[in-house]
Order: sequence, then structure tokens, then C-alpha cells
Amino acid sequence: MRYNYIERSISVYPYVEVMILSITCNTLLEAKFFKSIELRAGSSGLNRVISWPYIGQTPSITEWVHGGELLFITGVVHEAAMLPNVLEECISKKLAGLVILISNEYIKDIPDNILKRADEAHFPVFSMPWRLKLIDVTKKLSNLIIEDQNRNRDIKEFLNQLLFDNCASEDILLNRASRNGISLPKYSFIALLAYYAEESELEPKEKLCIETSRYCQLKNLPCFTIIYSNFVILLSGAPTVAATKRVMQAIEIFQEELMTKEQGVCYLAFGNIYSDISCLSASFQEARYALKIIQYLSGKKCIHYSNLGIYGLLSHVDDKAILKYFYQSKLKQLLNEEITLMNDSLLNTLKYYLLSQNNVSKTARMIFMHRNTVMYRLKKIQEALEVDLSDPNTCFELYLAIIIKELIDKEV
Repeated sequence: MRYNYIERSISVYPYVEVMILSITCNTLLEAKFFKSIELRAGSSGLNRVISWPYIGQTPSITEWVHGGELLFITGVVHEAAMLPNVLEECISKKLAGLVILISNEYIKDIPDNILKRADEAHFPVFSMPWRLKLIDVTKKLSNLIIEDQNRNRDIKEFLNQLLFDNCASEDILLNRASRNGISLPKYSFIALLAYYAEESELEPKEKLCIETSRYCQLKNLPCFTIIYSNFVILLSGAPTVAATKRVMQAIEIFQEELMTKEQGVCYLAFGNIYSDISCLSASFQEARYALKIIQYLSGKKCIHYSNLGIYGLLSHVDDKAILKYFYQSKLKQLLNEEITLMNDSLLNTLKYYLLSQNNVSKTARMIFMHRNTVMYRLKKIQEALEVDLSDPNTCFELYLAIIIKELIDKEV
């Protein structure tokens, strides 16, 4: 049987949550033991995670459930007239769904008003024939959940070691994956998604995980999704480099679709592709660095670490003191401790002059300033720094110094 999963968060590391495969109401529609049970309403809520089956044998179920349970009622205690109250309790307690046993003696059918309310609340309601043995159905569901929980534990521990244990070799990781029945693509990469929404019923990262899971299921993309800090890690890949790049393109399309239909901003950053799974921790660090760059220094919403150019090269310099000395020695007088508005303006003018490839007119348009004013400032900059801005090497060093200063100032 092929399980239809959604991803659920379980803590595995300080401030780290792994979004792992979990049993949902959608899963049950593909289960053999559930094939005679009919979905009657709430089809838009089938991705609700089922924590455990619960058979309701009291008039009120509120004090007996925690949330996430799949409730079964026989009608012996709950008559048809009580169904509206039962349904509202299920919705308010955030249960996974409601299964109503149908019989000629107790509840003969589910009333239309119940089905309408369930659809409005996106809450799954099922009808179950009385001839089915309730004990058999709930037992098989319990076994399925336990099996899932055991597998989730293995995945959780493996992903934690894969991404955050820099000492783990490829052989160690492959052996552990084999023992736990976890298969990874031959070529893998890490992508990071950061989603910032103005208004949402869910936390942005939780909403993003759910949307990512649905999309990957739809496109049949192999992936593991992890919450880390305020963004989501996506581990994916394919058997070949070419196919892996197509997976990356599919994720880019997902990001574009998400930004189109949602009120918010979604940033996407990719680490490099590796065939050695012990290098996926490096891919994670690359994607993390790229995500910082794209948010602070670029108007783009999607970026690959391999396309970072000079920014990528700077990420390999561990000694910030060296970088700080470099930009301070190049920008000198424009970085006076008692910096004046004029000095600040000169540094900004220099930045856009270099960005415009030493075009004075373009610089003036970019910073909304008269051309003559830009020329005056450039003269002041050359005098203060004692440099010649017509020299390509000088311009390169000054632009590099400005980049380094901005990275350090923003703690990138």
C-alpha cells in the first residue's frame, strides 16, 4: 500500500523541527481496511494528521480528547439529533475527522445540515457500514500509526545527523540509511524557503511546510522537509544531475505559484548538488548563506549558491578581522568614526557609480541627483581616498570593499 502522507513537526535539535511523514485522513482513503468507509463531507480537510483513533461513548467528547484524534461514534450514545453538537465539539477541539456508523437501529444516515457544516469547516466526515467490525478498523489504524511513528523516529534521527553532524562520513550515513530503510537520490541538494505572510491562520513556516508537502506529492518529487529557525529546509534530488536540475526548476515554479496566490513574500535559495551525502551539510550551509544574501542585497526572490560569484567566494573567508581590515583600508576617510552626512552620501554615491559601470548620467538617475552634483562628489571621493576612479583595478577593489562592509554590517 502506498501511503499518502503530509509532513508533521517533531523536535530533534535545539530550535530545529523535522517535518516528517504522518498518517492523515487522505491516507485512509487508500487503505484497504478503509475501502468500505465513505467520505461524505470535508474533502478539503483531508490533510489533517491523525494522532489516534477514539471511540466516543459519552454524550460530550471535549474533556476526553487532546486534538488530532479520529472520532468513531456508533449512535448508541449519540442520537442523530445530537450530531450538530458532536460536530461542533470535533471542530473546536481540532480533531482529525469524524466517522459515523450507519444502521437502521441508530443513525440511519447523516443529515444534510451536518454535511454542509463539515464542508464549511473543512472537516472530514465519513459514514461506516454497521456490518464492519469497529475493533478491526481501529486496531488496523492504530497499528498503522505506530508503524509510522517508528519510521518517523528513524528519519528524524538520520536527518539530524545528516545535516548537523559534520563528522559523519558517507559510509556511516549510507549504512544508517540502509538500516532504517531510508533511500536518498544519488544526487541531492538542500533548498531553503523563507515565507513572510501578512496574515495567516497558521504560522508562516507551518503553512509553507503544508503547501510544500502538497506540491511535492502532486509532482512526485522525493523530499524531506525540515523547519529550522524561521525558514524551511527542503532536501531533494534525483538519479542524475540533469534530472536534479529539473527538480530544482519544479521547486522554483512552486515558489512562483505560492507568491502569486498568497499574500506574502517567499525567498528561495539553493545549495550545490552533491553525490556524496556527507556533503549535504555543506549544501545546507551554502543555501543558508545564499538566503541571507538574497534578502539583504538583492531584489531577486530566488538564488543559487553557484551563481553568487564574489559573494560566494567571500563566504569561504572565516576570519572577519581580515575582511574588516580590507574594507577599512580601502574606504579610509569615508569611514570616519564620527561619520558625517556628507561622508555617508559620498559612500552611497561611490557605490552606485561603481554599480553603473562608471556612468555618471546613470548614477545621477539611480540616486535622483543632478549630474553636476554627482561629478562634484566623485571629485571629493577621489581626493579623500587618494585614488583614480578611471583605473579598473581601483574600482574593483573599492566595490569589493563596499560589498564586504555591507555583509559585515548586516552580519551576513
